[in-house]
Amino acid sequence: MVLPFLLMTGLNFSLHRRSIRRSVDREILLLSAQKSQALDTCFSSVEYAVDAASSFVLLTLDEARARNDAAYGTEYNGILSSALSHLCPFPAGLSAMYFVPAQSLAGNLGAVFLVDDGHGSFSPAEPGLVSPDDSWYQLPFKKGKPVWSGLRQSAAAGEPAISYAVPVYREQRFLGVAGIDLGIEGLSAQLGALPVQGMHVMLSSSDGSVLYSSDVAAPRKKQEDSASKGVVSPALPVEETVSSSLFFWDGVRHIGGRAGLRNGMSLLVAVPYADVIKVRNQLLLEQLVLLLLVLVLFALVLRFAMARFINPVKMLTDATHKIAGGNLGIDIPYRSDNEIGQLADSIRKMASQMLEYIAYIQRQTEQEREAKEAALTESRSKSEFLASMYVSMHEIDLDTDSFSEILNKEEQRGDEEKGVTDANFAIHQVMSRQAAPESKAALLEFIDFSTLNERMRGKITISHEFRSARGVWYRGSFILVDTHPDGTLHHVIWAVENIEKERHERERLRQEADANAAASRAKS
Repeated sequence: MVLPFLLMTGLNFSLHRRSIRRSVDREILLLSAQKSQALDTCFSSVEYAVDAASSFVLLTLDEARARNDAAYGTEYNGILSSALSHLCPFPAGLSAMYFVPAQSLAGNLGAVFLVDDGHGSFSPAEPGLVSPDDSWYQLPFKKGKPVWSGLRQSAAAGEPAISYAVPVYREQRFLGVAGIDLGIEGLSAQLGALPVQGMHVMLSSSDGSVLYSSDVAAPRKKQEDSASKGVVSPALPVEETVSSSLFFWDGVRHIGGRAGLRNGMSLLVAVPYADVIKVRNQLLLEQLVLLLLVLVLFALVLRFAMARFINPVKMLTDATHKIAGGNLGIDIPYRSDNEIGQLADSIRKMASQMLEYIAYIQRQTEQEREAKEAALTESRSKSEFLASMYVSMHEIDLDTDSFSEILNKEEQRGDEEKGVTDANFAIHQVMSRQAAPESKAALLEFIDFSTLNERMRGKITISHEFRSARGVWYRGSFILVDTHPDGTLHHVIWAVENIEKERHERERLRQEADANAAASRAKS
């Protein structure tokens, strides 16, 4: 009992360990897909809004007036501020949007900053929030293409933020930078609450900088300079799908996976391995207690069953073994009103009936043996009689045009022994080969099934004599077996007999008759 219990416990532990790991993998995969989709949607909205702002600047900005007319600069800043705040729907979590002109236009045209006023709308920020020397401004200008910047302190938003900045060019002339700041609080709102306690999420840029972390303050330097980069990045390469792996994050062992976003960023979803082990051990402990209770209950039931059922069952088992060995005269002393007592009564009755049945079978066997011997003798006599008379016999079913062989000697074997179902065709082929040329036409006309009903109407049998190609005389006969209710033929027997001796005897008798007649005429 102890060994099966230990085996069940080990098997249960192994199965649940795999089950919990698969559940964690599924949860990580699902959460990563959901959060990645939410971030991709948010970042796509940011990129669309910035592209719309840069397009508006290209369509509306008059460079000549901006350089020479201070009043135009003030007027255009107001137009651009109004246009940016109503240009397109903004993604949730947006902190600030801006357009910073190039240094060649900055004399009369100031930077335009709109910040979230906390009520779902945007208002101009204080001037002087940006300098063209800022790195987020210089990066898209130097690269000449849209850029997602790393985490920085947004002067306009007043909080850590990431920026999407687009350099604005008109005929290769740099006009400025349009962009949007997305604050950490906005990123946290996009990622939302985590469904599993202890689960962590980290967002990193394409160059490895940590942009957001759900459990610790996001560092301001790149991951390769932090304590966790050396283990997290090699263990979990950025992929489009999540593949769960074990790794260390901030010195703590985790299970997690990393998924890539469309803008080159990556999202890491992980849960501490200790939490998984804790849940697994708790489930194992609960099931271990349950198994122990089941084991105790089983032991009690087994003890009760041995006292009341096992011994009587053993007695019945011994009795059935003796019956199986042929000892049907046994006596079973156990008697009771319960189910086992009823079974004992049934076994006693079965043994008695088996004795009677064996005697009956012996009598029946002897009678059947005698009947089979008599039938075999009769069948042998009939077969010898038919063999002495006929060369071949076949029963023909005219409804299905098929036949079965009754008798067939070697000298008459042909295609019919091959089981051809086309009886008319088979008999026609065999007789055509065997008949002598002078007998063939009449014989083939005789065996034509299409006229057989008419020729046998009111008759039991019809016959036709023919000579074979070897010069031997035969007689072919159709013998009636049964008919349909309307009188048409159903089964007939086609029988062929050798009448060579009969023909010789008839010829001898004819010759004697002719000789006697000639002698009578000579005397007269």
